[in-house]
Amino acid sequence: MKPEQTLEFGKIVLPGGTGAIGAGLSMRLTLANIIRDDVKIDKIIIGSRSEEKARRKTEEYNKILLEHLSREKSEKKFLNDAKTERALAEKLIEGTTNREAVKDADIIILTLPYKTISKMIPEIKSCINAKSLLIDCTVPLINDGGIFLTRADNGYGSASEHIAALIPNVPVIGAFKTLAAHSLQNLRKPIYRTVFIFGNDPEARRRTVQLAHLIEGISVIELKDPSGTRDLIFARQIECMVATLINANKSCGETCLGINVTGWSVME
Repeated sequence: MKPEQTLEFGKIVLPGGTGAIGAGLSMRLTLANIIRDDVKIDKIIIGSRSEEKARRKTEEYNKILLEHLSREKSEKKFLNDAKTERALAEKLIEGTTNREAVKDADIIILTLPYKTISKMIPEIKSCINAKSLLIDCTVPLINDGGIFLTRADNGYGSASEHIAALIPNVPVIGAFKTLAAHSLQNLRKPIYRTVFIFGNDPEARRRTVQLAHLIEGISVIELKDPSGTRDLIFARQIECMVATLINANKSCGETCLGINVTGWSVME
C-alpha cells in the first residue's frame, strides 16, 4: 500500500560532516529513507575540504549501513523488503568537497566543530542557494581544566546566532545539539531523547521537525519566542545544556547520556 503523503526532503548535505555527529545523522537519515515508504530523500552527501577524505569517510559509513541492513534483513525486521534489496545494491551516502556538496542543496546540516565555522562559512557561502534550509548542530565548547563549558566569544551569544549573522539570507534552525554521537551511531537502538528545535522561520522549523522525526525514538520540543523575532536566542540555553551533558557523561563514565523530557499531557 502506498503512503497517503510522502515526506520529500530533496538533497541533504553535511559539509564538514566527517566527524562523529555527521556520521550518526547521515546514517540515521539514510536508514529512514530506505525503510520508510513515506520518506523520499534524493541524496545524502558528506562534505569535506578534502574530497578524498569525504569519499573515504563515506565508504566507512556505507559499510556500517550495509552491515546493519544485512543483519536486520536476516532478522526479518524490514517490511519493505524490495526497497531494502535496492539499497543494499547501491551506494547510500556520497562524498565530495564542501563547496560542491552545498550546491543546490535543499537542507544543509552543520555538524563540524564550532571553532571552524568562521573559516568554513566564507568558503561555501557563495555556493549556498537562498532557498536552502540550514540546520545548526554546533556548540561553542571549551575545555577548562577538564570541565567543559560553552563560550561563544563572537558577539552574538551563541553558535546559531553567529551562523545566522554570517548567512543572513538563509533560514537558520538550531537542532540536534543535545544528541550524543554514540547514540546516533548505534543503529540497532532507537534514540529515546528529546530534540529542541528553534529558529525564526516557521516553515523551516516545521521542516526540521519533520526531519527529526525520521530518527526512531526522537521526541521534539519547539522553542518559540512569543514575539516571533528572537527564536534563535534559545541557542544560548540549549548550548549550555550540551556542556552539562558532556560533564555528566564524563562523571558517570558514560557516552550516551541525553535529555528525555517527560510529563507530556498526551501521555498522562
